[in-house]
Amino acid sequence: MISIQNIKLFLGVEKPKLEVSNLELITGLWALVGRNGAGKSTFLRALSGVNSNFEGAIQINSKFQNSISAQQMAKMISVVFSKTEIFGNHKGIDVLYLGRIPYQGVFSRVTGEDSRKVNEVIELLELHPIIHKQFSVLSDGERQ
Repeated sequence: MISIQNIKLFLGVEKPKLEVSNLELITGLWALVGRNGAGKSTFLRALSGVNSNFEGAIQINSKFQNSISAQQMAKMISVVFSKTEIFGNHKGIDVLYLGRIPYQGVFSRVTGEDSRKVNEVIELLELHPIIHKQFSVLSDGERQ
């Protein structure tokens, strides 16, 4: 569950970009819709802990977001922005394995569990057609 109380999101020192009084996201599929520049990405960055330039409180599973480590946050929330910044010459499957980093040790060695989880996602989302394509040639929807 994500609980948001009296959030004011800022992009700089100017007036708030977005204000949310009280919002609880319990379960299900949610869509964030708005015009260009409305603050959708800024809001998602705040929820995921990437942007801390806000006032108010965000709780995730009854823990205040600022008390959650980056590794634990990566296990609870993931965000895929449409303008991705993936370095190198990766294939789709390589990017799927990046999602397993929070579960790996210091040397980020791929385990059997990592492979099992990645294959489970490939099956569930029917990603077979794109896993061996270069990530850079995938459409925005395929990347997401």
